[in-house]
Amino acid sequence: MKKLTLDEYKGILFEDIQKLETITASSKEIKFALKDSWFNRVRKIISDFDEQLSFKDGAYDLFRILRNEFPLEILEDRLSLIAPIAGKQGRLRAYRKTRNELSSVQPNQIFGSLFEINILSRLINSCPSVEIFPPTGFGGGDVDAKLIIDTRAIYMEAKAFGYSTYDPAAPFNGYVGVHSIDSMIRQIYDGLNSKLIKGQQLYELSNKGPTVLALSLGFNADSISCSWAIEAYYEELRSNVSLILVSGSALCRGMINAFPNSYSSFPLSETEQYYFENTFLPELTFR
Repeated sequence: MKKLTLDEYKGILFEDIQKLETITASSKEIKFALKDSWFNRVRKIISDFDEQLSFKDGAYDLFRILRNEFPLEILEDRLSLIAPIAGKQGRLRAYRKTRNELSSVQPNQIFGSLFEINILSRLINSCPSVEIFPPTGFGGGDVDAKLIIDTRAIYMEAKAFGYSTYDPAAPFNGYVGVHSIDSMIRQIYDGLNSKLIKGQQLYELSNKGPTVLALSLGFNADSISCSWAIEAYYEELRSNVSLILVSGSALCRGMINAFPNSYSSFPLSETEQYYFENTFLPELTFR
């Protein structure tokens, strides 16, 4: 079999981006995020990259995800599920911010948007009482969702990791490689702090009632380092959050691990725990 040339490889990618553009044109939601300028950015990346496939624009990250892992039609279905609820609840501005971050130059914003979309669509499909992007009353901010389960309100946030900030040796933005243990633990702590330390919305809410934080690891850590970091975080009494959910990626596929906080003053009830264990995400395991 003959060798695949770089020009032939690019040609296949150009065909694929054209197919995505055709599907997007007839969509109701995703077309507002992935506009002509986004497709042009992807085409420029394909035209310019060398055999190392290096790139500095998150547009190619999303293109690769839509091409290889997460069909555009599924993303459109989930956006179309969330959009009317956002309109009915008066949260269109927050919804559009999340949707439009799909076209960001920053990969971390793209992963965050994908994770929020996947989390919210699962919540809407599984819980009869969900408020999306509800205001918290603390500094004018909001969180991702408010659920009513077993008569109690549970506030929830989602946090997706992108590329690690602790790998100075990474040759380019699209680098995927092995991280040191220290790098992975520090990245987990940073992610937890970004949502749970004093001054953050979930910190304030977790001192008034049950709260849940969902994390997606992405390229930054694995299940071993994450489990270790979360248990240590709890033991050090750094947060009163009730539960942390951990997904391997922003696409929420495969096993989702759940880590209840035994030190929290607002532990989940049996009904609430049953919901997160059996309904919220499939194949959920408690530790």
